[in-house]
Amino acid sequence: MGATTRRGRREGAARSLLSTATAWIAAWVSLGGAHPLRADPGSGCLAIALVDNVDLPAATIAALEAEAGAILSPAGGAVSWRTREPGAELETGEVPVVLLAGDHPRRDDPGVVLGGVEPRSPIPGAWVYVRAVGRVIGLTRPPHAADLAAQRDLGVALGRVVAHELVHAIAPRRAHDANGLMGAAWNRGTLLGERPRLDAASAAAYGAGARRWLRSATTASDRRANWPSTHPEQAAIATRHLFICARDRDSR
Repeated sequence: MGATTRRGRREGAARSLLSTATAWIAAWVSLGGAHPLRADPGSGCLAIALVDNVDLPAATIAALEAEAGAILSPAGGAVSWRTREPGAELETGEVPVVLLAGDHPRRDDPGVVLGGVEPRSPIPGAWVYVRAVGRVIGLTRPPHAADLAAQRDLGVALGRVVAHELVHAIAPRRAHDANGLMGAAWNRGTLLGERPRLDAASAAAYGAGARRWLRSATTASDRRANWPSTHPEQAAIATRHLFICARDRDSR
């Protein structure tokens, strides 16, 4: 009886301690302790605001986030994802990635434009052209009408384009490479084959840029703002933009 009582007390104390710890963690999260911008602005952990103008399936969004995160996290720390409605105000320090349904209006290049950035923007961000990416990987049906495997494939392809564009956005001085993740011309193999490598120089530039952005974002009052959820044609054809294109859609 005495042993049972002591064991019961120990178990009760353990449950009490666990309950207290759980409550402390919940309070820490609710107060913003888990928010990467508040927890450690110098860590390079980016908060990505995903603006979905296409209404993509959940499986596609999940695959996009997982693929982009797997590429970028080793270079610049963990990436957290938030969803923002088109035209919504960004939170301080968020980096917008805008998914667009239409094609890029650029007409001076024979390639299919998959995404782009404006390197001179005070807020880093990227546009991605979902329909173009879908065409390059051979998607013949709207994303919601496609089977689960095709939805996930689209997400993987989009995640790679997002990762490419975010390196440009965060490290605007980093130009295209001859190949790999930062190559300027992609094909179906780049989008769905073996995961393209982020070279050491690009990884270092991205990591430094992420830390620099987070430090400035937490101290500058102009870092909380609207960001265009569409790509104006006059801006889209400006030569100062950096684009990623698919030039050989049949290549595997």
